[in-house]
Amino acid sequence: MTVTELGIKAKAAAREGAKLAESTINEALFRIADSLRENSAAILAENEKDIEKAHQNGINEVMTDRLRLTESRIDSIAKGV
Repeated sequence: MTVTELGIKAKAAAREGAKLAESTINEALFRIADSLRENSAAILAENEKDIEKAHQNGINEVMTDRLRLTESRIDSIAKGV
């Protein structure tokens, strides 16, 4: 899927989401946040693979630090949802 196709699908999903009740939206957001926390070990493992690939491709440490996730960063993301 291209970025353009993904954008088109996201826009369509946003239109559908706007039709949902606030309580339904809030429940979905709580579930997303819970899922991030519950799956943090798997997310961190996959992120470590991404960091390793970045190093292999010559991405410097400053940039890879921006990519690196930690439990704290995942928790912050979940809180931001």
